[in-house]
Amino acid sequence: MLERQRKEQKIVVSCIAYHNGKILLLRGSQVSDRASSRSMGYFSIPRFTVTFGQEPEHVLRDAFLDYFDQVLDEMSMIGTTQRLTDMGQTQEVEIIYRASVPKVTSRTGKFIFVEKDEADKYMFKSAYDHLL
Repeated sequence: MLERQRKEQKIVVSCIAYHNGKILLLRGSQVSDRASSRSMGYFSIPRFTVTFGQEPEHVLRDAFLDYFDQVLDEMSMIGTTQRLTDMGQTQEVEIIYRASVPKVTSRTGKFIFVEKDEADKYMFKSAYDHLL
């Protein structure tokens, strides 16, 4: 008899971060968090897993400091989405924030800031187009 597939629910938090009208994109392979790494090779907005008991806003602030050496300002939640992943075995709920980055630091290689109309050149996922 086949073993019953275990279903799970996962919460991730994403952020559309702006600096001087440009948005921050990162390549999924540049961040070790599973939520960001699912889009290996592609550019997207930063996404991080929210574990039980964590505040999504704190996860974002801490991750932006750790990974990008960036401080987030003027944060606001702009939406939520849900999707089934892992061939329908995982329900992913995504909380999406918008924020500004007041000062860009010199840490390079993990992210880039691009003009909104140039995002297509980086194979940016169009799932966020309506939120830009």
